[in-house]
Amino acid sequence: SLWDGPEDTVQYLRSLAGRLMALDTWIHRAQANQIYKSAGLDLSEIFRPGTFLNALRQETARQMKCSMDGLKFVCWWKGVNYSTNHNITITVGELYLEGCTFDGKHLSENERNSSTVAAIPVCTMAWGAKRAEDPYP
Repeated sequence: SLWDGPEDTVQYLRSLAGRLMALDTWIHRAQANQIYKSAGLDLSEIFRPGTFLNALRQETARQMKCSMDGLKFVCWWKGVNYSTNHNITITVGELYLEGCTFDGKHLSENERNSSTVAAIPVCTMAWGAKRAEDPYP
């Protein structure tokens, strides 16, 4: 086979073009030092979201002057009384669940007539010290 990608090449190319256009927005945010201040980052716009989260982890460790192994990943939703003293937080939107719904507090099964995929509220994510309190004890 000459092509290892998905069978629907048109859909793949549309996705690629969308990410390339979004990359321009990410570049402008980075140049203006606004990535961490954006309200609702869409991680599907970048090619490797895991690499972005790992870079966030590295930057957090650098600012906190600790090892990356001394950090844990935490996220919380609006309305949670969580006192954050994290150096860097990001707000992430465009997240979806399959087979259930989440309102920011409760996870519940879908009804028979519910959509199989449901959007979830915007959440805040950060890397914090392992010894720090969890947002959901």
